[in-house]
Amino acid sequence: MKLSDFSIYREQVFLQQGKTENDVRMDVLILREWMKKQKHLPSDMMEDEFLEIQLLNNKFSIEKVKQKLEKYCTMKSLPHYKQYFEHIPTPSKEAVFYTPLPKLTNSFKRILLGRLFTNKNDYDLVKDVSGALPLREFLTRFDYNDGEILIFDHREITALHFLSSYRANVFADILELALGGFSARPYQIHIINKMTATVFHLIKPILPSKLLSKIYFHDDYTSLTKMVPPECLPKDYGGELESLEEILVKWDTIFEENKDLLRKYMDTKSNEELRLNGPTFIEMQGTFKQLNID
Repeated sequence: MKLSDFSIYREQVFLQQGKTENDVRMDVLILREWMKKQKHLPSDMMEDEFLEIQLLNNKFSIEKVKQKLEKYCTMKSLPHYKQYFEHIPTPSKEAVFYTPLPKLTNSFKRILLGRLFTNKNDYDLVKDVSGALPLREFLTRFDYNDGEILIFDHREITALHFLSSYRANVFADILELALGGFSARPYQIHIINKMTATVFHLIKPILPSKLLSKIYFHDDYTSLTKMVPPECLPKDYGGELESLEEILVKWDTIFEENKDLLRKYMDTKSNEELRLNGPTFIEMQGTFKQLNID
């Protein structure tokens, strides 16, 4: 498995959204012309493939993509978010890693499966985010899909542990970074552990209503396979793919072979001294709460 494998359905995903190669090329050119006027944005560090995936994730709304590019670069220049961009993970050694599974569904959805791999007492929400965001850097530059199915295996997490590790400010940062900065498009969110549902009311107030409607709880993976195609799941989750641990080892290789590239992506941030027009980075912070979800 390699990063280029995540772009093999590029043309099919465009067609599913009713776009031709020429349509996409023209939209990228429009964005390039706009970026020439945004001296504070590092346009040389944002390849055409990155812009194409931004267009996909924002349903080809040029204006939304402009806003998301601003957020993507500006948030990483803010001191508040610096702690989330300092760690490059080794997936198999992280307490939690949200593993992208190699096979898309028939409707071109990417499945990401997150599971607690070590003792639950080692879990830390900030480290969780710090491991997830470098992965987002890869997905937002290589993964051509039509939305994501997120699976959280919380069977090893008790209600007490969830309550002790929960931090509202960090959880809010997760939403702002993933949805606002990285244009993540959750199609479904599956949580394996009914116990988590009992404390779900803690985070419910800060979740966008459209996101709430996409969340499903399961006692085990048996009911999960009724909603998620088994041919796209690991065999230890009732599926037909190799085990989650075997897939995870392949992600170790991807991170090791591309760590310099990843650091470059993580350093793709705005230069606020060159910003000519529009809101300052302090003023822009207030707009990050306005998250649009398909």
